[in-house]
Amino acid sequence: MGGMFDIKHKLHGLAFLLGVPSLPIAALLISYHIIKKENWKKYKSPILFSAHFAWISLVLMAVSMVLMISGFQKAGIPIGEGIEPPKSVPDGVIALNGYANRILILAYIYWLILIAKTYLKTETKKK
Repeated sequence: MGGMFDIKHKLHGLAFLLGVPSLPIAALLISYHIIKKENWKKYKSPILFSAHFAWISLVLMAVSMVLMISGFQKAGIPIGEGIEPPKSVPDGVIALNGYANRILILAYIYWLILIAKTYLKTETKKK
């Protein structure tokens, strides 16, 4: 949902807080529950990998954001509410958060696709 609201929008942070941390939590809870089911046991490794990849990618994104913001502060660029985001990245600022954000989205999508494909495999065999 944060993508629907520009970074300047007042609901961007709320959308982030509701959407981004909730999927890794849900992925872990759901994954550990479904791998106990008989039909899902043989898919345990990829399911757990994808669930843990989701929270690891979230941590990676958080670290990259901290690096970027601290670099902006060292470069003397103000950061905060109501301040226009910089148009370019100054020298000395490590700005990898765009890549980390893409990895995060891929991790979330990977988990969803894996669970859906596994569901289709296991549940269609029952019938």
